[in-house]
Amino acid sequence: MMRLYSFYRRSTKKWKELKAVADILEEHVVKPARSQGTRWIDHRRKALTSLATNYHSIVTHFQELASGEWQDIQAADRAKVKAYLKQMTSFKFIMYMYLYQDLVADLADLSLQFQQDEPEIPISLVRSKVNAAKTGLQKQTQSPGPNLRPVLKEQRKEIVSSISYYIGVCFSTFSDDPVLLAAEVFDPVNFPTDNTALLDYGT
Repeated sequence: MMRLYSFYRRSTKKWKELKAVADILEEHVVKPARSQGTRWIDHRRKALTSLATNYHSIVTHFQELASGEWQDIQAADRAKVKAYLKQMTSFKFIMYMYLYQDLVADLADLSLQFQQDEPEIPISLVRSKVNAAKTGLQKQTQSPGPNLRPVLKEQRKEIVSSISYYIGVCFSTFSDDPVLLAAEVFDPVNFPTDNTALLDYGT
């Protein structure tokens, strides 16, 4: 994705050509987004969204560049475009593009939850957000996400299980650490709503 980003971001001419192709196809294109950055998961989500949005126009543009009919493209660049085109039009690339887009959506939401400008995040909230992300991922083992066709079922299960496992490992402290578990008594979410029970709470 970074190569596509550089291909169009570093050349105003190529970007104008892509927009011209999109106009002919009556499609809307958005500027390719960086797939790397401080908030790398959200960067990946944005990059995947722009790739999926521009996919048809990019492939058509690459087909024209690789055709040999354009005289102002160097042989090395034409060879590079042909390699990109071969990869992007493969069945595997298309399916994994949509699969990755669905998986990153849940992970990006989880990541952004912990980047909000809040001074403190209750332990119970951390656990609930992690569980929500894992639940969203697990649902994709049974049915495809909104961007993925019902294919690659076994590969999808394996990938989702691995991601879910490592999320659990990363945040296991919030579920297993006895000190943090004991500290939940101070979490307002756990306070009894009954006044009588509240008098004895934590004793």
